[in-house]
Amino acid sequence: GGYTQQQLSSSLYASADGLLQGTAPAAPPLGADGASQSSPWAIRGERSTMRSEADKIAERLLRTEEELDRLRRQGQLIGESLRRQKMLEETTSPSHKPPPS
Repeated sequence: GGYTQQQLSSSLYASADGLLQGTAPAAPPLGADGASQSSPWAIRGERSTMRSEADKIAERLLRTEEELDRLRRQGQLIGESLRRQKMLEETTSPSHKPPPS
């Protein structure tokens, strides 16, 4: 929710003002039954635009999560190879002698 309730209502009032003055194309007026009096395809167009925006955002989120997973796996692989290398060095390096008993 990027909008606060106040921002929403003020923008609604602004578009209502524009409608009264005949300047701005605002949200279609609602009929007595609450159904829109304007053509249904206009609203459908709005909805599909919103849906495609939402789809884009969801897709971006999904890609980001996949990227994070990939990085996490990569980090685990690097960590494992580092551990393995350390163990190899500890077992092979001549300076690493067992303490005298």
